[in-house]
Amino acid sequence: MEQYVYSRLWYGRKIIVGKKKENGNRFTLNGYIELLNSDPKGWLRHAAGGDVGYFSDIYPFDNFIGQLFFAGYLYDKKHLFIGFDTREVDKLVSKDECIESLKKAARSL
Repeated sequence: MEQYVYSRLWYGRKIIVGKKKENGNRFTLNGYIELLNSDPKGWLRHAAGGDVGYFSDIYPFDNFIGQLFFAGYLYDKKHLFIGFDTREVDKLVSKDECIESLKKAARSL
């Protein structure tokens, strides 16, 4: 189960970092950024349908520190998020690096 270790509003968007236990004692960090109703309607439609692949070539989602793995409703049916995980990253990624990646994306949106 994922535990949220950071949650803040940044440039009007909620950014969240989650920590999930993988095999053994290894933990993976996941980052999520909220989509707003003012975002392009295509983004909202694809996120609501869970179409994470749609976002792989769209800036700033293509510049996340990890690999996109989530599009949809994270904790309720009102807030859509795009998320990345750090499982496939070559180095150990810190919580601060995840936060900075999310902040950079929020600034550019």
